[in-house]
Formats: sequence, C-alpha cells, structure tokens
Amino acid sequence: MFRAVDRSLLSSLYRDASFRISWGRIALKTSLIALLLVANTLVFLPFALCRRLPPVVLRSFFYKMYTRVLGIVLRTRGARLESSHVLYVSNHISYIDIAALMALTGARFVSRGDIASLPFFGWLMKSYGTVFIHRVRSDVRGQIAVLRRLLEKSSPLLLFAEGTTGDGRGVLPVKSSLFAAFESLDMQTLAVQPVSLRYSLLDGVPMSTYWEALCAWYGKMAFLPHLWEVLSLHRITIDVYVHPPKPVMQIENADAEQKAPFRKNPSRKSVARFCQEEIQKGCARLRYDAREEKSSFLTKKRRAS
Repeated sequence: MFRAVDRSLLSSLYRDASFRISWGRIALKTSLIALLLVANTLVFLPFALCRRLPPVVLRSFFYKMYTRVLGIVLRTRGARLESSHVLYVSNHISYIDIAALMALTGARFVSRGDIASLPFFGWLMKSYGTVFIHRVRSDVRGQIAVLRRLLEKSSPLLLFAEGTTGDGRGVLPVKSSLFAAFESLDMQTLAVQPVSLRYSLLDGVPMSTYWEALCAWYGKMAFLPHLWEVLSLHRITIDVYVHPPKPVMQIENADAEQKAPFRKNPSRKSVARFCQEEIQKGCARLRYDAREEKSSFLTKKRRAS
C-alpha cells in the first residue's frame, strides 16, 4: 500500500501525463488514421481483386503504422516468438491488442465469424488474411481445411481465447469452444505459444487501476467515444510476456474420458486449460513487475523533489 504522499505524487504525474488533452493532437491522430485507412485500402485492393493475400512485410508495416499513430509502445520479455507452425494464444483487453500483436508477430488473426459482416472493417480484416471461425457444425469441416492449409504453409495464427475483452485486471475464462476447429487437425507439428498482455505505462508513468480500466474496451462500451479517449492520450506502453512454446502433443489430457488410446490429439479443454494457466501466470508476473517498477519510479521522483 503506497503512502498518501505517493498517491498524491502519482495523481499529479497522471495529470501532467494524461490531462494535457490537445485538440491538435486528436485532430492530427484522426487525420493520420484516416490517411492510413485510405492508403491501406488502395494498397490492398489489387491483392483483393486478384484474391491474393498481401505479403507479411506489408501487413506488418501497416499494423506498425497504426500502433505508432495511436502512440503504442511495446515492451516484450520472456521467450522468443516462434515463426512457423505456431498458434499464439493471448488475453484480450482492447481492439488495440490486435494491431499491437499483429505488428509484433506478423500472424494471421483468428476471429469470430460475425466480424466478417461488419461494413468496411470486415473487408479490411479479410484483406489482412483474418481467419473467421463460425461456431456452426456445418462449417467445421471447411474451417478445418482452411486451418490445415495455413499450417502446412507454416503460417502463424493468433487467437484471443477469452472470446471477448476484459478490463485488464484479470484473465477471463478461456473458451474451449474456440479450439474446436483445431481439435480435428493433425497436431504433430503444431505448437501453442501463450502470450500475456498488460497496459503498464501512460506517458512513462506507471498506470493505476483506473487508467488500466480506461484503456480497456470491454462490456457494452461504445467504440467511437473510447477511441476518442485513446486518441487524446499521448503514449501508452503495453508489456507483452511471451511464454515458451509448447507442442500440442505434449499437453496432457486432463479429462479422464479423453484418455482413450485411440485419441491422437489432446482435447480442446486440455489445450484451453493449459493456455488459461500460462496466461494467468504471465499476467501475475507482469503485475508484480509493475509494482516493483512503480515503487522504483516513486522513489526516484521523491528524491528528485
């Protein structure tokens, strides 16, 4: 528990860092995002007409530009990111996560099928090679074929396994149903690499719980008002903890009924449980590191004052 002087010091620093809301900054960021969307559309349209996917370098470039305009800074720690035959599984806090992790990994995003029907943004996500998963039995066979082709091409995939966004203060239950399409694949060469996210700094100042929740987009929050608030902020630092990859075939089946000798793949529930545990461990470690960083930060500020 921080002393009153520490809370007062933090409050003044938050005001200095975050309440310097400049209409010029908002206007500039809005204009840059609009220009990026236009450029993105013009560059990706020929690929879409030819039914081809833009190169990874091009997709990563635009994602990096989006994160730069939004003022997102990424700090990675932990294991090295695998580049092929891997499924990245992460917790989900905001729409910012998508651009941040795609810029970092160059993976193809695995999303809910209903997102594909969104005007313009549905098309834009398709042009980035997003894989849409429909939770309908009649579509499972086709989805398995698509995933198999991607894995054969060594394309890394990114899945937000909570199925929705949270407030960043904890990890929501991982939905095993999102792994259903992977369950019937031959997973001999597939690895799962969990990733933990936490929004940690605002203009270089350690975030309080309030600011963490403000950066998160969850529940029934409207998109445009939240985006407006994000545009008003200067620089947001996201900590990314990368866990070691785990070959799917090494994940033990936790359910007794799934241990039948004829079963060649772990159950989706076992994979979901493994991801849940690893992501929670990573978030706990990031939160512990944040407390240490906040303590060190406040000590330096007190000495300086």
